[in-house]
Amino acid sequence: SKTPERLRHLLSYVLPVRVVILKQPAAYQERLQRGFEVVSRRPLSVIYKSHGVRAFEPDFLNTSGIAKAFAEHEPRVIHIQAPVFEDEGTLVLGLPLLSPGLSGEMERQRLTVDLLSQLFRSSLRTRNAPLLILDSPRPLDTSEVARQLLLRNRFAADFVALGQARAVLCTGLFERSRMELAAERLALGISLKPRLKELLVLCRKEGDDRFSGPGTALFAADPEEFLR
Repeated sequence: SKTPERLRHLLSYVLPVRVVILKQPAAYQERLQRGFEVVSRRPLSVIYKSHGVRAFEPDFLNTSGIAKAFAEHEPRVIHIQAPVFEDEGTLVLGLPLLSPGLSGEMERQRLTVDLLSQLFRSSLRTRNAPLLILDSPRPLDTSEVARQLLLRNRFAADFVALGQARAVLCTGLFERSRMELAAERLALGISLKPRLKELLVLCRKEGDDRFSGPGTALFAADPEEFLR
């Protein structure tokens, strides 16, 4: 029957999905010559909004700004556009968080699995926890692409083990020519509130090699669950 599908389409307009986006600032991406906005004509937030999704970003890229965005907007999806690094054995998201230190000066803060879990726990209702999307940009050095895939998926597995997200979708690593189109199709898919496994299939179809296609992963207790 097409009735449930039609109902989902109707609800996507009446009750649009809310997304909070965490990403590196455009100037930071330009300096590194790596990231979505170095390639795309439009930021991710604009792409989401063009498909009827309500997209928000923190006013300030620090822990208090992120916590405020989570609490105010109660997102159904948290989309993180950033690479994952390993720093002295600890997995860290490549977001330049700055927080005031003991001296009063701004200090760099590492967004680890534990800190992200703490932000979820303190700012979001775990009863209806959001989907987390880990969207890694493709490294310029092709030999680093496989390593980035492994680090991203390890971060996701560690995060899911802490129990703060309903699911984690690992995507990204697209060639530059595919990045914007893949984002368009993901935004459209999310707007329709599909089953979680449908987002996995969609992302795998958009990939053009073994890293951006089959390398996409979904960590979910129930892949058949609908995005609400």
